[in-house]
Amino acid sequence: MHDRFGLRGYTLMLSSLLLIVGMSLLGFTMASPLIGLVLFSISLTIGPVASTSSIPLLMPRSLIGTGLGINKCALNFGVTIVNIVVGRIQDGNHNDSYDGATEVLLAISCATMVSAIGYTIADRVLLKGLFNANYWQRQKMLEERKEIEDDVEAGKGRKNVVSIVCSVIVAAIWIVSIVLYGVYTVKNSSNVKK
Repeated sequence: MHDRFGLRGYTLMLSSLLLIVGMSLLGFTMASPLIGLVLFSISLTIGPVASTSSIPLLMPRSLIGTGLGINKCALNFGVTIVNIVVGRIQDGNHNDSYDGATEVLLAISCATMVSAIGYTIADRVLLKGLFNANYWQRQKMLEERKEIEDDVEAGKGRKNVVSIVCSVIVAAIWIVSIVLYGVYTVKNSSNVKK
């Protein structure tokens, strides 16, 4: 669908909306949990497909594997950090309710919507709508970018501030996830020995 019709940014916004509704139903209503879980599952299916399928549009062909690897690492960092934080909040909750964990997950869902809107705006401003373009529009746009790709392939690609800042952010998140994982692994193994 994305290859033919585009609409990646709008799919991300729909995914974020489904995530917000699903988390709200799960945490704050008496509706059947099945409804919230189905919405949550649909969101976690269509969102990553939209974002992952945009990587080949950004990267030269020789770097697509690296881009997909960085994307996978970033997703795993997020999962590591969020699981530890939500687990810690739930462990600290002594009244057997999921309110704290649900509120954090709902806040993350809202942040996902903000980032999806940012993704769509950045696409319009920086890439002239490449992510949301259909197949025929996208072919023309990629042809116009061919010179940039050829420069990168020849090793003449420019290093821009965004790439450097994003690399620093990825490195920082990597360090945070390893530290959190290490701290809670050591802490939990010492609790088991007691």
